[in-house]
Amino acid sequence: MMMTQPTRRTTMSETSPWDGIGIPGADVTVRLVDGKTAVPCFWGRAPDETCLFIIELQGDHSAQFRKNVVIVNGVAVDLRGHDSGQQHLVLTLEKQVDLDLFAGLCRTLASALVHASDSANALTIALNHIRRWKNFLSGRSQRLSAEEIRGLFAELVFLLELIDRKSAATAIAALNA
Repeated sequence: MMMTQPTRRTTMSETSPWDGIGIPGADVTVRLVDGKTAVPCFWGRAPDETCLFIIELQGDHSAQFRKNVVIVNGVAVDLRGHDSGQQHLVLTLEKQVDLDLFAGLCRTLASALVHASDSANALTIALNHIRRWKNFLSGRSQRLSAEEIRGLFAELVFLLELIDRKSAATAIAALNA
């Protein structure tokens, strides 16, 4: 009997927005994001070859950032000052293996920033967008409230007592009732 090997198909991977951006010796190398955004956005590379997404903000937004900062596993989110009265919200990819996910986050963030009215609004939109991605990727597991935890604990204690005094079958019947 002749066995045929399954055909392996390979596809060319989608290009990354960071393709073609050189690795700088110092500081960062950037390229303006194509399309319309209310604030300038840039694809960037750092000297250590990490990929960056940078949002340029006018003014000082330190207090707003500290109040609403989002901690995301795999992406560093930082607000950096600049001498010219500007700040930059910088998203840094921590693991190259997650480049496709990071690119998706950054592309949708750039699209969301089309609706920003000014730098403060852009920062709010950006942090909310990052928070939404974080919640989406975390699976938003439902957590029990303190009251629900107490209720569950009481039910479990009751079932254990029922098993000890009667039988497991009685406890299961009570659970199903």
